[in-house]
Amino acid sequence: MIKVLHCPYNVGSHPACLSKFERQIGLASDAYFYNAHKFQTEHFGKTIIKKNRSAWLNELAAWKFLISKAMKYDVIHYNFGSTIIPVKGLFDSINIKHSAVLRNVYKKYIRFFDLRELKWLKKKGKCIFVTFQGDDARLVSYHKKHFEITPVLDQEYYKTNLKKDAYNQYRIQMFTKYADKIFALNPDLLYVLPSKAEFLPYSPLDLTEWKYLGVEPKERLKIVHAPTERYTKGTKYIIDAVEKLRSEGYNFEFLLIENIPRQEAKKIFELADILIDQLLIGWYGGLGLEFMALGKPVVCYIRREDLKFIPEKMKTELPVINADPRTIYAVLKDCLTVKKEKLPGIGELSRKYAENWHDPLKIAEKMKAYYEASLV
Repeated sequence: MIKVLHCPYNVGSHPACLSKFERQIGLASDAYFYNAHKFQTEHFGKTIIKKNRSAWLNELAAWKFLISKAMKYDVIHYNFGSTIIPVKGLFDSINIKHSAVLRNVYKKYIRFFDLRELKWLKKKGKCIFVTFQGDDARLVSYHKKHFEITPVLDQEYYKTNLKKDAYNQYRIQMFTKYADKIFALNPDLLYVLPSKAEFLPYSPLDLTEWKYLGVEPKERLKIVHAPTERYTKGTKYIIDAVEKLRSEGYNFEFLLIENIPRQEAKKIFELADILIDQLLIGWYGGLGLEFMALGKPVVCYIRREDLKFIPEKMKTELPVINADPRTIYAVLKDCLTVKKEKLPGIGELSRKYAENWHDPLKIAEKMKAYYEASLV
């Protein structure tokens, strides 16, 4: 039986859910993470470090986990382009009152050990997989040069992420050298990842738990937008379009969902009619998939040139209503008027799309084949 370890971050619940379904098809798959999102209540996995423990002890715990537990697995499947050591959060916890010497020692520690475990595990005969999930590989400099519509349009995003470019290039280089297989959950990442990298659909939810509800024809539609980061999702463009439509007298309800526990948010989603996912990145996220699973239309910016990275049939079946910062007003207006009667049908297609392309059981079977091929 193949032993698989997913670690060290559970971004969007993708790795933990995938591990769950890998177990269902006969793999000895475990998921160990640093911590969970504050509203994440399902598909959590097990923890490597503890919140109530000192940063130094957590760093030691990560080393102990790597040496004693990780070595028992045949496949190490890293997520968010990150390795187990160093934990890195330790540096943030070193208060300004600590000596400059201590801070410099830790900087050197990070610089020396970061991503070095890849070489060590490879020498020990482990198969190494990695899934990049977004800003762990997205290069701001590339986006600025090549794309007209991009999160880089937002200065806050640009300033925050530009300084990460050099490090992202470094970790892409290291995983290119040591990983048996590289995956990307967002098509735009494949412009900067090596040629051996492959697009992988999200698998963050159990479709048996997200039942088809569909959209009932009604006079007053309920539109939802639930950004994790406003500047990444293009929230300001959405709010501007909504305010313009309201001023023109269109009858609809708009809900901006932020900082709400997952189960509470799910109840709101189940009563909604349309989701506006994001307008800048070029692909839908985990929330967009949840809405599709519910059988509800999703409005989102899909960068057409990125579709060359996904299967042709997936591209043909893609049910997302495309919108960007320039068109979001017109797209929403159409949804409230001329396209209103088509929304239930789009919802039906959305559920079928989720079943065809995002069924975690199917994705787990695909991963099993990759693991088997790498272990030959």
